[in-house]
Formats: sequence, C-alpha cells, structure tokens
Amino acid sequence: MSNHIPTHPGEILKDEIEARGLTANRFAIEIGVPVTRIGEILHRRRAVTPETALRLAAYFGGSPKVWLSLQADYDLAEAERKHGREIKRTVSVPVEAEPARPTPSNPPTAP
Repeated sequence: MSNHIPTHPGEILKDEIEARGLTANRFAIEIGVPVTRIGEILHRRRAVTPETALRLAAYFGGSPKVWLSLQADYDLAEAERKHGREIKRTVSVPVEAEPARPTPSNPPTAP
C-alpha cells in the first residue's frame, strides 16, 4: 500500500479552467451544470460522475474515461488510506475448501 494519493480530478479541472481564463461560474454555465457542482469538484468535496465526465470531455476534448479513471484512482487510494489496514486485518483469504460431496440434498452435477 502506497502513501501516495493520486491527484483529484478537481485539481486538474481547476488548472484547465484557469488556463482558459474562465471562472468556475462561467465554466459551469458553459457546460450546463449547477455552479455548486463545479465548486464542489474543485474543492474535492464531490466526485466526477459519468454525466459530468461526458460534459468535461465534450468541452475539453478527449475521452470521458480519462476523467472517470482519475476519479476512480483517487477514490481507491483514499479508501486504501482510510480502510486498507482494517480490511486486511479483518478479511481473511478463505482456505480452498474440498469440493462438496454429493448427498440427497446436493446431487452431483453433470459435466
């Protein structure tokens, strides 16, 4: 488990908006979403959803999968940071069990 947290897509979005000389309000209007949605993404309080990813890709070009991948990488790293040790401690890998023996309630299956 790494201590590195990937970049939240809001940080990249902020750079893209600033590079175009836009405000968050103007950008939200241009892509047709509530201003609060963009503000929350920029402040890492909201995730990029598939719908938002489609709008970002339509505006900036490229694939919406890029935005979703950035979000998934960030979310997974955050979950590992917050819950990784606990999960590793509480979830054990099951020992490979012997195949169930046929019984009247569990007849053999045909190959």
